[in-house]
Amino acid sequence: MQNIFNTFKAHYLFALVWLVLLISGLLTYTQYGISYDECAQREIGYAFNNYVFRNDTTFYHFNDRDHGGIFEMALVGIEKNTQTRETRNIFLQRHLISHLFFLVSLIFGYLLFLNLFKNKTIAVVTMLALALHPRLYTHSFFNTKDMPFMALSIVALYFCFQVLKNNKLSAYIALGAVCGLASSIRLLGIIFPLLVIVFIGLKMVLEKDLKPIKGVLIFMVFYLLFFYFCFPTLWPHPIKIFLEMYQSFALFRWDASVLLNGEMIKATELPWYYLPEWMAITTPIMLLLVGVIGIVIYLKNCFTKVDALYEKLFLGFSLSLLVLPVLMVIIKHSVVYDDWRHVYFIYPGFVVFIGYTLLRIKPVKFSHVLALLITIELLYTQIRLFPHQYVYFNAFVPKHDEYLRKNFEFDYWGVSNHEAIEQLLKYDHSDTITVQYHSVIFNNWLLLTEDQQKRIRVIDAEQHPTYFITNYRLFPGGFPQYELIYSKKVECSSIHSIFKIPYK
Repeated sequence: MQNIFNTFKAHYLFALVWLVLLISGLLTYTQYGISYDECAQREIGYAFNNYVFRNDTTFYHFNDRDHGGIFEMALVGIEKNTQTRETRNIFLQRHLISHLFFLVSLIFGYLLFLNLFKNKTIAVVTMLALALHPRLYTHSFFNTKDMPFMALSIVALYFCFQVLKNNKLSAYIALGAVCGLASSIRLLGIIFPLLVIVFIGLKMVLEKDLKPIKGVLIFMVFYLLFFYFCFPTLWPHPIKIFLEMYQSFALFRWDASVLLNGEMIKATELPWYYLPEWMAITTPIMLLLVGVIGIVIYLKNCFTKVDALYEKLFLGFSLSLLVLPVLMVIIKHSVVYDDWRHVYFIYPGFVVFIGYTLLRIKPVKFSHVLALLITIELLYTQIRLFPHQYVYFNAFVPKHDEYLRKNFEFDYWGVSNHEAIEQLLKYDHSDTITVQYHSVIFNNWLLLTEDQQKRIRVIDAEQHPTYFITNYRLFPGGFPQYELIYSKKVECSSIHSIFKIPYK
Protein backbone atom coordinates (compact mmCIF):
# COMPACT_ATOMS: atom_id res chain seq x y z
CA MET A 1 0.00 0.00 0.00
CA GLN A 2 2.86 2.33 0.84
CA ASN A 3 4.42 1.73 -2.58
CA ILE A 4 1.16 2.67 -4.31
CA PHE A 5 0.95 5.86 -2.23
CA ASN A 6 4.55 6.77 -3.04
CA THR A 7 3.97 6.17 -6.76
CA PHE A 8 0.84 8.34 -6.69
CA LYS A 9 2.72 11.05 -4.82
CA ALA A 10 5.59 11.00 -7.32
CA HIS A 11 3.25 11.20 -10.31
CA TYR A 12 0.26 12.98 -8.77
CA LEU A 13 -0.32 15.28 -11.75
CA PHE A 14 -0.60 12.39 -14.20
CA ALA A 15 -2.67 10.35 -11.74
CA LEU A 16 -5.16 13.18 -11.29
CA VAL A 17 -5.43 13.86 -15.02
CA TRP A 18 -5.86 10.16 -15.80
CA LEU A 19 -8.52 9.78 -13.11
CA VAL A 20 -10.40 12.76 -14.55
CA LEU A 21 -10.26 11.09 -17.98
CA LEU A 22 -11.51 7.84 -16.45
CA ILE A 23 -14.39 9.49 -14.58
CA SER A 24 -15.28 11.53 -17.66
CA GLY A 25 -15.43 8.37 -19.75
CA LEU A 26 -17.56 6.56 -17.17
CA LEU A 27 -20.01 9.46 -17.09
CA THR A 28 -20.31 9.98 -20.84
CA TYR A 29 -19.85 6.63 -22.63
CA THR A 30 -23.63 6.25 -22.99
CA GLN A 31 -23.79 9.42 -25.10
CA TYR A 32 -22.21 7.92 -28.24
CA GLY A 33 -24.20 6.05 -30.85
CA ILE A 34 -23.42 2.87 -32.75
CA SER A 35 -21.18 3.28 -35.79
CA TYR A 36 -21.87 1.83 -39.22
CA ASP A 37 -19.28 -0.94 -38.78
CA GLU A 38 -20.02 -2.05 -35.22
CA CYS A 39 -22.55 -4.77 -36.00
CA ALA A 40 -20.21 -6.21 -38.64
CA GLN A 41 -17.32 -6.05 -36.17
CA ARG A 42 -19.34 -7.95 -33.59
CA GLU A 43 -20.11 -10.60 -36.22
CA ILE A 44 -16.37 -10.94 -36.82
CA GLY A 45 -15.89 -11.58 -33.10
CA TYR A 46 -18.56 -14.30 -33.09
CA ALA A 47 -17.16 -15.90 -36.26
CA PHE A 48 -13.65 -16.07 -34.81
CA ASN A 49 -14.92 -17.38 -31.46
CA ASN A 50 -16.96 -20.10 -33.14
CA TYR A 51 -13.99 -21.13 -35.27
CA VAL A 52 -11.50 -21.24 -32.40
CA PHE A 53 -13.68 -22.75 -29.67
CA ARG A 54 -16.28 -24.74 -31.64
CA ASN A 55 -14.26 -25.67 -34.72
CA ASP A 56 -16.94 -24.09 -36.92
CA THR A 57 -15.56 -24.62 -40.44
CA THR A 58 -18.10 -22.25 -42.01
CA PHE A 59 -15.49 -19.68 -40.98
CA TYR A 60 -13.56 -20.55 -44.16
CA HIS A 61 -16.41 -19.01 -46.15
CA PHE A 62 -16.76 -15.97 -43.89
CA ASN A 63 -16.19 -12.90 -46.05
CA ASP A 64 -14.43 -10.84 -43.35
CA ARG A 65 -12.06 -13.51 -42.06
CA ASP A 66 -9.13 -11.43 -43.37
CA HIS A 67 -10.00 -8.74 -40.78
CA GLY A 68 -8.17 -9.01 -37.49
CA GLY A 69 -10.50 -10.50 -34.90
CA ILE A 70 -8.58 -10.75 -31.63
CA PHE A 71 -10.04 -7.62 -30.03
CA GLU A 72 -13.52 -8.54 -31.24
CA MET A 73 -13.06 -12.03 -29.82
CA ALA A 74 -12.28 -10.46 -26.43
CA LEU A 75 -15.37 -8.23 -26.59
CA VAL A 76 -17.60 -11.17 -27.51
CA GLY A 77 -16.02 -13.27 -24.76
CA ILE A 78 -16.81 -10.58 -22.19
CA GLU A 79 -20.33 -10.27 -23.58
CA LYS A 80 -20.89 -14.01 -23.13
CA ASN A 81 -19.31 -14.19 -19.67
CA THR A 82 -21.36 -11.26 -18.38
CA GLN A 83 -24.45 -12.79 -20.02
CA THR A 84 -25.46 -9.43 -21.44
CA ARG A 85 -28.67 -9.83 -23.42
CA GLU A 86 -30.34 -6.51 -24.21
CA THR A 87 -28.80 -5.01 -27.36
CA ARG A 88 -28.50 -1.56 -25.77
CA ASN A 89 -26.42 -2.95 -22.91
CA ILE A 90 -24.31 -5.07 -25.27
CA PHE A 91 -23.16 -2.08 -27.30
CA LEU A 92 -22.76 0.24 -24.34
CA GLN A 93 -20.58 -2.42 -22.72
CA ARG A 94 -18.50 -2.62 -25.90
CA HIS A 95 -18.08 1.16 -25.88
CA LEU A 96 -16.96 1.22 -22.27
CA ILE A 97 -14.44 -1.63 -22.63
CA SER A 98 -12.99 -0.13 -25.81
CA HIS A 99 -12.52 3.23 -24.10
CA LEU A 100 -10.93 1.65 -21.03
CA PHE A 101 -8.46 -0.16 -23.31
CA PHE A 102 -7.52 3.22 -24.78
CA LEU A 103 -7.12 4.76 -21.32
CA VAL A 104 -4.78 1.95 -20.24
CA SER A 105 -2.60 2.63 -23.30
CA LEU A 106 -2.29 6.26 -22.14
CA ILE A 107 -0.42 5.03 -19.06
CA PHE A 108 2.25 3.62 -21.38
CA GLY A 109 2.17 6.90 -23.29
CA TYR A 110 2.89 8.85 -20.14
CA LEU A 111 5.72 6.50 -19.13
CA LEU A 112 7.21 6.82 -22.61
CA PHE A 113 7.11 10.62 -22.56
CA LEU A 114 8.44 10.73 -19.00
CA ASN A 115 11.42 8.53 -19.92
CA LEU A 116 12.07 10.41 -23.16
CA PHE A 117 11.63 14.01 -21.96
CA LYS A 118 12.48 13.56 -18.25
CA ASN A 119 9.92 16.20 -17.32
CA LYS A 120 6.62 15.29 -15.64
CA THR A 121 4.72 18.37 -16.81
CA ILE A 122 5.75 17.88 -20.45
CA ALA A 123 4.90 14.19 -20.18
CA VAL A 124 1.38 15.00 -18.94
CA VAL A 125 0.72 17.68 -21.58
CA THR A 126 2.00 15.37 -24.32
CA MET A 127 -0.19 12.58 -22.99
CA LEU A 128 -3.17 14.96 -23.14
CA ALA A 129 -2.34 15.65 -26.80
CA LEU A 130 -2.53 11.90 -27.30
CA ALA A 131 -5.74 11.51 -25.32
CA LEU A 132 -7.84 14.49 -26.38
CA HIS A 133 -7.50 14.72 -30.13
CA PRO A 134 -11.24 15.39 -30.74
CA ARG A 135 -11.88 12.74 -33.37
CA LEU A 136 -9.66 10.05 -31.90
CA TYR A 137 -11.05 10.51 -28.39
CA THR A 138 -14.61 9.80 -29.49
CA HIS A 139 -13.52 6.97 -31.78
CA SER A 140 -12.07 5.26 -28.71
CA PHE A 141 -15.66 4.43 -27.73
CA PHE A 142 -17.15 3.08 -30.97
CA ASN A 143 -14.24 2.26 -33.29
CA THR A 144 -13.14 -1.23 -32.25
CA LYS A 145 -10.52 -1.74 -34.95
CA ASP A 146 -8.58 1.48 -35.65
CA MET A 147 -8.43 2.65 -32.03
CA PRO A 148 -7.29 -0.61 -30.39
CA PHE A 149 -4.62 -0.68 -33.11
CA MET A 150 -3.59 2.86 -32.19
CA ALA A 151 -3.59 1.98 -28.49
CA LEU A 152 -1.18 -0.90 -29.16
CA SER A 153 0.91 1.49 -31.26
CA ILE A 154 1.39 3.60 -28.11
CA VAL A 155 2.46 0.55 -26.12
CA ALA A 156 4.79 -0.57 -28.93
CA LEU A 157 6.49 2.85 -28.94
CA TYR A 158 7.09 2.55 -25.20
CA PHE A 159 8.79 -0.84 -25.49
CA CYS A 160 10.68 0.25 -28.59
CA PHE A 161 12.16 3.09 -26.55
CA GLN A 162 13.14 0.62 -23.82
CA VAL A 163 14.81 -1.64 -26.37
CA LEU A 164 16.81 1.19 -27.92
CA LYS A 165 17.85 2.54 -24.53
CA ASN A 166 18.52 -0.56 -22.43
CA ASN A 167 18.71 -3.54 -24.82
CA LYS A 168 16.95 -5.76 -22.25
CA LEU A 169 15.63 -9.14 -23.39
CA SER A 170 12.40 -8.63 -21.43
CA ALA A 171 11.74 -5.46 -23.46
CA TYR A 172 12.37 -7.36 -26.72
CA ILE A 173 9.88 -10.04 -25.64
CA ALA A 174 7.23 -7.47 -24.70
CA LEU A 175 7.82 -5.51 -27.91
CA GLY A 176 7.48 -8.64 -30.03
CA ALA A 177 4.25 -9.64 -28.28
CA VAL A 178 2.69 -6.17 -28.61
CA CYS A 179 3.69 -5.77 -32.27
CA GLY A 180 2.36 -9.24 -33.09
CA LEU A 181 -0.91 -8.43 -31.35
CA ALA A 182 -1.15 -5.12 -33.23
CA SER A 183 -0.56 -6.83 -36.58
CA SER A 184 -3.32 -9.31 -35.79
CA ILE A 185 -5.74 -6.36 -35.52
CA ARG A 186 -4.55 -4.49 -38.62
CA LEU A 187 -2.14 -5.91 -41.20
CA LEU A 188 -0.50 -2.49 -41.46
CA GLY A 189 1.09 -3.49 -38.15
CA ILE A 190 3.77 -5.33 -40.12
CA ILE A 191 5.51 -1.96 -40.36
CA PHE A 192 6.52 -2.33 -36.69
CA PRO A 193 8.91 -5.29 -37.08
CA LEU A 194 10.36 -3.72 -40.23
CA LEU A 195 11.13 -0.47 -38.41
CA VAL A 196 12.45 -2.29 -35.33
CA ILE A 197 14.92 -4.27 -37.43
CA VAL A 198 16.04 -1.16 -39.33
CA PHE A 199 16.62 1.00 -36.27
CA ILE A 200 18.19 -1.69 -34.13
CA GLY A 201 20.42 -2.41 -37.13
CA LEU A 202 21.37 1.28 -37.29
CA LYS A 203 22.20 1.21 -33.59
CA MET A 204 24.46 -1.81 -34.05
CA VAL A 205 26.28 -0.14 -36.96
CA LEU A 206 26.73 3.22 -35.23
CA GLU A 207 27.82 1.69 -31.92
CA LYS A 208 29.76 -1.13 -33.61
CA ASP A 209 28.13 -3.55 -31.20
CA LEU A 210 26.47 -6.80 -32.28
CA LYS A 211 24.95 -7.65 -28.88
CA PRO A 212 21.41 -6.59 -29.90
CA ILE A 213 21.28 -9.40 -32.52
CA LYS A 214 20.13 -11.86 -29.87
CA GLY A 215 17.37 -9.46 -28.80
CA VAL A 216 16.22 -8.93 -32.39
CA LEU A 217 15.95 -12.68 -32.93
CA ILE A 218 13.93 -13.07 -29.72
CA PHE A 219 11.76 -10.12 -30.81
CA MET A 220 11.01 -11.77 -34.17
CA VAL A 221 10.18 -15.11 -32.56
CA PHE A 222 7.66 -13.54 -30.20
CA TYR A 223 6.31 -11.29 -32.95
CA LEU A 224 5.60 -14.23 -35.25
CA LEU A 225 4.15 -16.34 -32.44
CA PHE A 226 1.72 -13.65 -31.30
CA PHE A 227 0.82 -12.65 -34.85
CA TYR A 228 0.09 -16.26 -35.75
CA PHE A 229 -1.81 -17.33 -32.62
CA CYS A 230 -3.82 -14.10 -32.40
CA PHE A 231 -4.91 -14.30 -36.05
CA PRO A 232 -6.69 -17.68 -36.48
CA THR A 233 -7.27 -17.03 -40.19
CA LEU A 234 -3.57 -17.78 -40.71
CA TRP A 235 -3.60 -21.16 -38.97
CA PRO A 236 -4.18 -23.49 -41.96
CA HIS A 237 -1.51 -22.01 -44.32
CA PRO A 238 0.23 -19.02 -42.66
CA ILE A 239 2.46 -17.73 -45.49
CA LYS A 240 0.01 -18.35 -48.33
CA ILE A 241 -2.94 -16.78 -46.52
CA PHE A 242 -0.87 -13.83 -45.30
CA LEU A 243 0.24 -12.98 -48.84
CA GLU A 244 -3.35 -13.25 -50.07
CA MET A 245 -4.60 -10.96 -47.30
CA TYR A 246 -1.83 -8.43 -47.90
CA GLN A 247 -2.73 -8.24 -51.57
CA SER A 248 -6.43 -7.98 -50.69
CA PHE A 249 -5.91 -5.01 -48.40
CA ALA A 250 -3.62 -3.24 -50.85
CA LEU A 251 -6.54 -3.31 -53.29
CA PHE A 252 -9.40 -3.47 -50.80
CA ARG A 253 -12.87 -4.52 -51.92
CA TRP A 254 -14.58 -1.15 -51.47
CA ASP A 255 -15.36 0.84 -54.57
CA ALA A 256 -17.87 3.38 -53.26
CA SER A 257 -17.24 7.13 -53.35
CA VAL A 258 -16.09 9.59 -50.71
CA LEU A 259 -16.71 13.32 -50.46
CA LEU A 260 -13.59 15.50 -50.58
CA ASN A 261 -13.56 19.25 -51.23
CA GLY A 262 -17.11 19.10 -52.55
CA GLU A 263 -16.37 16.34 -55.06
CA MET A 264 -17.52 12.72 -54.95
CA ILE A 265 -14.43 10.60 -55.69
CA LYS A 266 -14.18 6.83 -56.08
CA ALA A 267 -12.22 5.33 -53.20
CA THR A 268 -10.11 3.49 -55.78
CA GLU A 269 -9.15 6.78 -57.46
CA LEU A 270 -8.24 9.03 -54.54
CA PRO A 271 -5.69 11.82 -55.02
CA TRP A 272 -2.31 11.42 -53.32
CA TYR A 273 -3.11 14.19 -50.83
CA TYR A 274 -6.24 12.47 -49.45
CA LEU A 275 -4.64 11.35 -46.14
CA PRO A 276 -2.38 14.41 -45.64
CA GLU A 277 -5.33 16.76 -46.20
CA TRP A 278 -7.61 14.92 -43.79
CA MET A 279 -4.89 14.89 -41.13
CA ALA A 280 -4.26 18.60 -41.64
CA ILE A 281 -7.90 19.73 -41.42
CA THR A 282 -9.05 17.49 -38.55
CA THR A 283 -6.16 17.97 -36.08
CA PRO A 284 -6.20 20.98 -33.74
CA ILE A 285 -3.98 23.72 -35.17
CA MET A 286 -1.86 24.12 -32.03
CA LEU A 287 -1.01 20.41 -32.17
CA LEU A 288 -0.12 20.67 -35.87
CA LEU A 289 2.04 23.74 -35.34
CA VAL A 290 3.92 22.44 -32.30
CA GLY A 291 4.38 18.96 -33.82
CA VAL A 292 5.81 20.29 -37.09
CA ILE A 293 8.18 22.56 -35.13
CA GLY A 294 9.34 19.49 -33.22
CA ILE A 295 10.08 17.60 -36.44
CA VAL A 296 12.11 20.54 -37.75
CA ILE A 297 14.07 20.80 -34.48
CA TYR A 298 14.77 17.06 -34.54
CA LEU A 299 16.05 17.13 -38.13
CA LYS A 300 18.33 20.00 -37.18
CA ASN A 301 19.58 18.20 -34.06
CA CYS A 302 20.32 14.98 -35.96
CA PHE A 303 23.77 16.35 -36.67
CA THR A 304 24.48 17.62 -33.16
CA LYS A 305 25.08 16.03 -29.78
CA VAL A 306 21.98 17.55 -28.17
CA ASP A 307 20.29 14.16 -27.96
CA ALA A 308 21.78 10.80 -27.00
CA LEU A 309 22.05 8.23 -29.81
CA TYR A 310 19.17 6.09 -28.52
CA GLU A 311 16.99 9.23 -28.33
CA LYS A 312 17.84 10.19 -31.92
CA LEU A 313 17.07 6.68 -33.09
CA PHE A 314 13.76 6.61 -31.24
CA LEU A 315 12.75 9.98 -32.68
CA GLY A 316 13.71 8.65 -36.11
CA PHE A 317 11.56 5.58 -35.44
CA SER A 318 8.62 7.83 -34.47
CA LEU A 319 9.05 9.98 -37.59
CA SER A 320 9.20 6.88 -39.77
CA LEU A 321 6.03 5.54 -38.13
CA LEU A 322 4.36 8.84 -38.98
CA VAL A 323 5.52 9.11 -42.59
CA LEU A 324 6.03 5.63 -44.04
CA PRO A 325 2.46 4.26 -43.75
CA VAL A 326 1.13 7.34 -45.57
CA LEU A 327 3.78 6.93 -48.26
CA MET A 328 2.91 3.24 -48.60
CA VAL A 329 -0.76 4.13 -49.17
CA ILE A 330 0.17 6.79 -51.73
CA ILE A 331 2.66 4.63 -53.63
CA LYS A 332 0.48 1.52 -53.71
CA HIS A 333 -2.73 3.51 -54.41
CA SER A 334 -4.34 1.61 -51.53
CA VAL A 335 -8.04 2.07 -50.87
CA VAL A 336 -8.71 4.29 -47.85
CA TYR A 337 -11.86 6.14 -46.84
CA ASP A 338 -13.69 7.71 -43.88
CA ASP A 339 -11.18 10.50 -43.15
CA TRP A 340 -7.76 9.12 -42.04
CA ARG A 341 -8.99 6.53 -39.55
CA HIS A 342 -7.12 3.69 -41.28
CA VAL A 343 -3.85 5.32 -40.20
CA TYR A 344 -4.82 6.66 -36.78
CA PHE A 345 -2.04 4.45 -35.43
CA ILE A 346 0.58 6.89 -36.79
CA TYR A 347 -0.68 9.70 -34.57
CA PRO A 348 1.40 8.68 -31.49
CA GLY A 349 4.50 9.10 -33.66
CA PHE A 350 3.46 12.69 -34.34
CA VAL A 351 2.64 13.39 -30.68
CA VAL A 352 6.22 12.48 -29.74
CA PHE A 353 7.35 15.62 -31.58
CA ILE A 354 4.83 17.79 -29.74
CA GLY A 355 6.59 16.84 -26.52
CA TYR A 356 9.98 17.26 -28.18
CA THR A 357 9.12 20.86 -29.06
CA LEU A 358 8.10 21.61 -25.47
CA LEU A 359 11.42 20.15 -24.31
CA ARG A 360 13.76 21.87 -26.76
CA ILE A 361 12.16 25.21 -27.60
CA LYS A 362 13.64 28.26 -25.87
CA PRO A 363 13.03 30.21 -23.73
CA VAL A 364 11.44 27.88 -21.19
CA LYS A 365 8.63 30.37 -20.52
CA PHE A 366 7.59 30.11 -24.18
CA SER A 367 7.45 26.34 -23.78
CA HIS A 368 5.07 26.81 -20.83
CA VAL A 369 2.89 29.12 -22.92
CA LEU A 370 2.69 26.53 -25.71
CA ALA A 371 1.80 23.80 -23.21
CA LEU A 372 -0.97 25.98 -21.77
CA LEU A 373 -2.36 26.85 -25.22
CA ILE A 374 -2.40 23.18 -26.21
CA THR A 375 -4.27 22.21 -23.05
CA ILE A 376 -6.80 25.05 -23.41
CA GLU A 377 -7.49 24.26 -27.08
CA LEU A 378 -8.00 20.56 -26.38
CA LEU A 379 -10.31 21.07 -23.40
CA TYR A 380 -12.29 23.84 -25.10
CA THR A 381 -12.84 21.70 -28.20
CA GLN A 382 -13.95 18.70 -26.17
CA ILE A 383 -16.47 20.72 -24.18
CA ARG A 384 -17.74 22.77 -27.13
CA LEU A 385 -18.43 19.82 -29.43
CA PHE A 386 -19.48 17.14 -26.92
CA PRO A 387 -20.70 14.55 -27.82
CA HIS A 388 -20.02 15.19 -31.52
CA GLN A 389 -16.23 15.59 -31.45
CA TYR A 390 -16.01 12.98 -34.24
CA VAL A 391 -17.02 15.66 -36.78
CA TYR A 392 -14.34 18.13 -35.67
CA PHE A 393 -12.68 20.30 -38.30
CA ASN A 394 -10.10 22.96 -37.46
CA ALA A 395 -10.02 26.60 -38.60
CA PHE A 396 -8.43 25.67 -41.94
CA VAL A 397 -11.95 24.76 -43.11
CA PRO A 398 -14.79 27.31 -43.37
CA LYS A 399 -17.86 26.79 -41.19
CA HIS A 400 -20.49 28.37 -43.47
CA ASP A 401 -24.04 27.07 -43.42
CA GLU A 402 -23.94 23.37 -44.49
CA TYR A 403 -20.41 23.84 -45.88
CA LEU A 404 -18.87 20.87 -44.06
CA ARG A 405 -21.70 18.50 -44.96
CA LYS A 406 -21.61 19.45 -48.62
CA ASN A 407 -17.83 19.32 -49.00
CA PHE A 408 -16.51 16.57 -46.70
CA GLU A 409 -17.50 13.26 -45.18
CA PHE A 410 -19.25 14.42 -42.02
CA ASP A 411 -21.00 11.93 -39.71
CA TYR A 412 -20.06 9.20 -42.18
CA TRP A 413 -20.65 6.37 -39.68
CA GLY A 414 -24.07 7.65 -38.59
CA VAL A 415 -23.02 7.71 -34.94
CA SER A 416 -25.47 10.52 -34.17
CA ASN A 417 -28.48 8.71 -35.61
CA HIS A 418 -29.46 7.40 -32.18
CA GLU A 419 -30.20 11.04 -31.30
CA ALA A 420 -32.35 11.36 -34.42
CA ILE A 421 -34.43 8.33 -33.43
CA GLU A 422 -34.84 9.57 -29.87
CA GLN A 423 -35.89 12.98 -31.22
CA LEU A 424 -38.47 11.32 -33.45
CA LEU A 425 -39.84 9.36 -30.50
CA LYS A 426 -40.38 12.66 -28.67
CA TYR A 427 -41.94 14.30 -31.74
CA ASP A 428 -44.38 11.52 -32.61
CA HIS A 429 -46.20 9.83 -29.74
CA SER A 430 -47.78 7.10 -31.87
CA ASP A 431 -47.51 3.49 -30.73
CA THR A 432 -45.92 2.61 -34.08
CA ILE A 433 -43.67 4.97 -36.07
CA THR A 434 -42.62 3.90 -39.56
CA VAL A 435 -39.23 5.06 -40.81
CA GLN A 436 -37.22 4.79 -44.01
CA TYR A 437 -33.47 5.36 -44.10
CA HIS A 438 -30.66 5.32 -46.63
CA SER A 439 -27.78 4.63 -44.28
CA VAL A 440 -27.35 3.20 -40.77
CA ILE A 441 -30.50 3.75 -38.77
CA PHE A 442 -30.90 0.08 -37.84
CA ASN A 443 -27.58 0.01 -35.97
CA ASN A 444 -28.72 2.79 -33.68
CA TRP A 445 -32.17 1.22 -33.31
CA LEU A 446 -30.27 -1.42 -31.31
CA LEU A 447 -29.27 1.26 -28.83
CA LEU A 448 -32.88 1.97 -27.87
CA THR A 449 -34.60 0.39 -24.90
CA GLU A 450 -36.86 -2.56 -25.65
CA ASP A 451 -39.98 -0.39 -25.26
CA GLN A 452 -38.59 2.20 -27.68
CA GLN A 453 -37.62 -0.49 -30.19
CA LYS A 454 -41.23 -1.71 -30.28
CA ARG A 455 -42.42 1.74 -31.38
CA ILE A 456 -39.98 2.17 -34.29
CA ARG A 457 -40.52 0.16 -37.50
CA VAL A 458 -37.92 0.47 -40.25
CA ILE A 459 -39.57 -0.25 -43.62
CA ASP A 460 -38.91 0.22 -47.35
CA ALA A 461 -40.21 3.10 -49.45
CA GLU A 462 -42.72 0.79 -51.16
CA GLN A 463 -44.45 0.31 -47.80
CA HIS A 464 -45.07 4.07 -47.46
CA PRO A 465 -43.19 5.04 -44.30
CA THR A 466 -44.09 8.27 -42.53
CA TYR A 467 -40.57 9.53 -41.87
CA PHE A 468 -37.14 9.53 -43.48
CA ILE A 469 -33.92 9.82 -41.43
CA THR A 470 -30.54 10.53 -42.99
CA ASN A 471 -26.95 11.33 -42.12
CA TYR A 472 -26.41 12.50 -45.74
CA ARG A 473 -23.63 10.06 -46.60
CA LEU A 474 -23.32 9.87 -50.40
CA PHE A 475 -26.16 12.44 -50.61
CA PRO A 476 -24.57 15.79 -49.70
CA GLY A 477 -27.18 17.68 -51.73
CA GLY A 478 -29.93 16.69 -49.33
CA PHE A 479 -33.53 15.63 -49.94
CA PRO A 480 -35.59 18.63 -51.08
CA GLN A 481 -38.50 16.35 -52.04
CA TYR A 482 -39.26 15.71 -48.37
CA GLU A 483 -40.54 18.02 -45.62
CA LEU A 484 -37.82 18.81 -43.07
CA ILE A 485 -39.06 18.60 -39.48
CA TYR A 486 -35.79 18.42 -37.54
CA SER A 487 -32.08 18.80 -38.18
CA LYS A 488 -29.16 18.54 -35.76
CA LYS A 489 -26.39 20.98 -36.64
CA VAL A 490 -22.77 20.93 -35.51
CA GLU A 491 -20.39 23.60 -36.78
CA CYS A 492 -23.30 25.00 -38.85
CA SER A 493 -23.78 21.72 -40.76
CA SER A 494 -26.40 19.00 -40.35
CA ILE A 495 -25.11 15.68 -39.03
CA HIS A 496 -28.59 14.14 -39.32
CA SER A 497 -32.08 15.21 -40.29
CA ILE A 498 -35.63 13.91 -39.97
CA PHE A 499 -38.01 14.41 -42.87
CA LYS A 500 -41.71 13.76 -43.21
CA ILE A 501 -42.57 11.96 -46.44
CA PRO A 502 -45.52 13.53 -48.27
CA TYR A 503 -47.83 11.25 -50.25
CA LYS A 504 -50.15 12.49 -52.96
